[in-house]
Amino acid sequence: MIDRYVYVPSSILTGLSFPLDPSNSIIASREDEALAIAAGIHIGGGQPLVMMQNSGFANSLNTLGSLLMAYSLRVPIVVTLRGGVSDENPAQMPFGRATKQICASLGVPTRHCDDPTKIVGLAHSVTDDRTWATGPLVVLYGARDA
Repeated sequence: MIDRYVYVPSSILTGLSFPLDPSNSIIASREDEALAIAAGIHIGGGQPLVMMQNSGFANSLNTLGSLLMAYSLRVPIVVTLRGGVSDENPAQMPFGRATKQICASLGVPTRHCDDPTKIVGLAHSVTDDRTWATGPLVVLYGARDA
């Protein structure tokens, strides 16, 4: 069961109902920092959940590969998707389209949720998913057209 939330603030995350308060959450300034903090929590016996936007996920790929994947740290990561056809910022589109494929090419399993009322439950349930053996798992949240 998730007992710590590590996240980089995002307007998309604001609309989700994760139980964030100072006793169980850590705000990171960068996405690679969030993954490193979560790794420490996991190694210390906790079960963190990391949350970030997909543009920042791109910045964290080295930490994902060289820390979470290299040491098989079972950490779920909620990645909010930007870059769909309705996104007003064209700079979000290249990585928005590539996020799921990048996870696949790295061998990181993904789940998808586009219902804000179900994302909290899905994030908690992946920690009990026995088909997810080792390493990180990414829960993609948002438009599938990204």
